[in-house]
Amino acid sequence: MIPLWLVNEGFAMRFRVVPALVAVAVSAGVSVVAAPSAAAAEWNLLAEASGHGITARLWLNEHTRQLHAEGVNMPRLSTVRLDGADLSQASPHDGATVRTGGHNWHPHDYRACAGFISETVCTKWHRHNG
Repeated sequence: MIPLWLVNEGFAMRFRVVPALVAVAVSAGVSVVAAPSAAAAEWNLLAEASGHGITARLWLNEHTRQLHAEGVNMPRLSTVRLDGADLSQASPHDGATVRTGGHNWHPHDYRACAGFISETVCTKWHRHNG
């Protein structure tokens, strides 16, 4: 099974995944994270916070100038959201890495949050000028 984060919007721009490697991983039932390529330079990590075993990250795609919130090691049915924009994405299974779609309204303050309501991890607020 291909993890949701592998097919989320923007992932292909961050990582170049060799199709044969994905096919082998899918048939073996394992998750594969490809090494970052030159396209990884398009992604800028603006903020990161961890707690309760979950990591929240706020990313800027330098090419599209869109912000993305990412949650890593998220429990099933927890959510990652981009505060300052009405974007959120639910985790399909335990241990998932989930990223929201892109957002480019500006100027405004944004932060990434991940987890459950009672155990939410949020990055510091970041001013985005577009």
